[in-house]
Amino acid sequence: MPKSVRQLVELGGQTWGVPRDAAPLMLYYRNDFFKSHKISVPKTWDAYRNMTAQVKKADPKARGGVLYTDNPGLLTALAWQAGSQWFGTEEDSWKVSLDDAPSRKVADYWGDLARKDLVTSVSSLDPFWTSIQQNRTVAYVCASWCAGAQQATVADQKGKWSVAPVPTWDGKPASAMYGGSSFVIPKGAKNSGAAEEFIKWITTDPAGMKAWVSSGTSSMFPADPELVPVTKAAFPTDYFGGQDVYAVGSRSYTAVRPGWTWGPVMGTTNTAIVDQLPKVAQGKVKLFDVLTGSQQATVKDMERRGMKVAP
Repeated sequence: MPKSVRQLVELGGQTWGVPRDAAPLMLYYRNDFFKSHKISVPKTWDAYRNMTAQVKKADPKARGGVLYTDNPGLLTALAWQAGSQWFGTEEDSWKVSLDDAPSRKVADYWGDLARKDLVTSVSSLDPFWTSIQQNRTVAYVCASWCAGAQQATVADQKGKWSVAPVPTWDGKPASAMYGGSSFVIPKGAKNSGAAEEFIKWITTDPAGMKAWVSSGTSSMFPADPELVPVTKAAFPTDYFGGQDVYAVGSRSYTAVRPGWTWGPVMGTTNTAIVDQLPKVAQGKVKLFDVLTGSQQATVKDMERRGMKVAP
């Protein structure tokens, strides 16, 4: 698997987990809406901004994107895609930089879209899917797993949706992950040998991966690229008009930016972001200020726990 994914479970020169699935970013869009209103699929974020304005002009009730009010994951992935590295290490200290230049660029961009009502500010749960069902969201950025989730949730829109590579800042391939999972075996766990064999089977054996995805409409993207044919074969293509969504996912997966490190107190980091997200669309808080607030809360919690944080 790519180094950009392997290093997510590595720290201090050691491996601490086994990746199961990745979640490369993709753009989902209503192909019928785009065609009827002669809207081009954006390849850059500048073009994406223009697309959102065209969508709103074509249908004042529709929007071409979403800024979630209850989920920091997409914002995190977009910062990652832009080249941000929120966490890192320096000798025996942590480096925290949620307010670096790439993050500011992303926050200013999406905060502006939300403030101008060019994207929908909504919960990532039922309200988001309802907005799709009611034709109020006709394009959005998500990960590979959204293909299966949408097919299961909005089945009556079969054939109306397509996927494309996520837009980038300079038009060159660049991606990140919105989700993904890994297996770990806690120290002192009973039956650790059996657990190790199961993890090996479920993450590297085609039979294990097939067993995982064949029970529903999962579009999970395996962390091991050699298993992509297994999940691809299990996912029906008719919802997306026969389009090979895994081909788009594969290109995104290989374009994931390396160098990302998850922080040691992500619960605190995420909570600090989520607590303020609803205020962004209301114009009460700037999105970049949300990140600086989360930076402060994160550093404070790390220091409280006895961790060293580089200045």
